[in-house]
Amino acid sequence: MGDKTSLKGLGWVVALALLIAGCQQNPHDTVASEGLQLTADYRERCQLLDALPAPTETAMRLHRQDPLFRADLLLPAGHTDYLRTTERQALGLGAYVADVAYANLYQHPLEAGQSLRAVETLAQKLNLSDALNVQALAKGLEEGVSSDTLMSRLNLGAAALSTQLQKRGQLPLAAMAVAGCYLEGLYLLARHAKATQKPALLAELANQKSALDVLLAAWPDTAGSDNPATGKTYALLRATQRSLEDVQEVALSASGEWRQMNDLAVYMDQTQPLRYLPTDKLPKLLSLLAQARQQLQAPLPDQNQLSH
Repeated sequence: MGDKTSLKGLGWVVALALLIAGCQQNPHDTVASEGLQLTADYRERCQLLDALPAPTETAMRLHRQDPLFRADLLLPAGHTDYLRTTERQALGLGAYVADVAYANLYQHPLEAGQSLRAVETLAQKLNLSDALNVQALAKGLEEGVSSDTLMSRLNLGAAALSTQLQKRGQLPLAAMAVAGCYLEGLYLLARHAKATQKPALLAELANQKSALDVLLAAWPDTAGSDNPATGKTYALLRATQRSLEDVQEVALSASGEWRQMNDLAVYMDQTQPLRYLPTDKLPKLLSLLAQARQQLQAPLPDQNQLSH
């Protein structure tokens, strides 16, 4: 799984890992008030989710390597009505938070606001609206406050959502939310990598596997492949994990554009080769991520269709 140093900068997934930030408290304390008894396994999985890194680092790296904002990559904000189960609503909540973060860091308040309204809608559907101060975020977008300030407010709102989820003991929903954020962020990163062919972005893609390993280690047993509400997402995460294993290596001291990637080594042992996802592996990865996004854009087909 790697140590925490190797996980730094893995990024987008934690925009919603803050939904689990309540794990920094004693989970037994947060849930005991609701009369629920947490097992050691629950606490361990909660701690694993909490170990995932912060969102802004990879987002900033993405922006640094490709300053071109792609509004066409964002999920349609009006598709929340398709999400009729709590599991899909949680998945969508995470994905739209990733879109808010992306648009915010690229300083596109209109698109960020549209995604934020989708976040608000889904939070209401999940009875989490009291925990999310959308008004403060929306006001910040209107007033043009800094991206850093808005990200901080988004994180505070996500932490408040975490408290609600922890009190309910809803680890499967929390895991689905983290998965939504992870898959959407990975999709944005992969699309930028495909468009630019920049080695730094290809390296970031390879780096994302460590975060996915942690997410899958934290995944609740009750939300596995046998669960019709979460099985598709779980299967896609597993397939994505395998896809991200198809990496190659290059020495950091190599000539050409790779030499410019030393900034990526701040979370690595600089004596080790840099791992990256080859461009010919991008179509397979993007196909998996497109399937994940399809869950958020149209009603799910039946389980027989999902197997094909």
